Amino acid sequence: MKKDKIMRKVKFFVAMSMMMVLSNGVMLAQAPVKRSSGNGGTQSTAVPSKQKPTNKPSPLNGYHEKTYSDGSVYKGNFRNDLFDGYGELKSSDGNIYKGFFEKGNLSEGTIIYPIGGASYTGELKNMKPFGKGTMISPRGRYQWQFVGVFDENENMVTGVQTFSNGDKYEGDFFNGSKHGQGTYTWKSGDQYVGDWNNDKRTGSGTYTWVNGNKYVGDWINGEMTGFGTMYYSNHTYIKGEWQKGTVIRTTEQGTWR
Repeated sequence: MKKDKIMRKVKFFVAMSMMMVLSNGVMLAQAPVKRSSGNGGTQSTAVPSKQKPTNKPSPLNGYHEKTYSDGSVYKGNFRNDLFDGYGELKSSDGNIYKGFFEKGNLSEGTIIYPIGGASYTGELKNMKPFGKGTMISPRGRYQWQFVGVFDENENMVTGVQTFSNGDKYEGDFFNGSKHGQGTYTWKSGDQYVGDWNNDKRTGSGTYTWVNGNKYVGDWINGEMTGFGTMYYSNHTYIKGEWQKGTVIRTTEQGTWR
């Protein structure tokens, strides 16, 4: 009996000790941690409790197809939710962009325009033609292709424009028109080299016909107007003042070698 009493006391003390340890552990977990304030005192900092995990989706990586709220659709590679690698984007306005994206930006690729069926392949800035590239326009009276340089407003600056009828222009542009210095060669073989203004031969230039005749002089709105010299294939020439392709005052004439 005496032995049993001793054992019961031992078990009682062990149980009480365990309860005290557990109680102290809970209190320590909830108690503020005292830290030195740097001025000889202490300040208390509460120990943060465990937070519940959020349901924030992980960023997209690899190939995915995603539709955005504005209606645009992207099919291609992602890296950390950004277009990165080869992809195809159809914007809300219908334009289609194809190429290798880098951190969400397309610096070189192809744009297909829904209106007119035109397409552009080359350098880009802010998803627009800028720098060297090729523009193809498959519709209109004369289908054409331009290879050259574009400005930040998507306008042709300088390059070569060829037309489906066989004509070709090489030179400067402004706001989409032949403007500045340029050479236009017709399918027939005729050629003009000189100044342009808003798609018109205006300024100083030389027009050479395939039959050997050549005019060197002034032009206004595509016509020989001003002072100039006409050299004929029979080795004669007329120098003088011209009005819409007709000499109105001759200052000199003769033969040339």
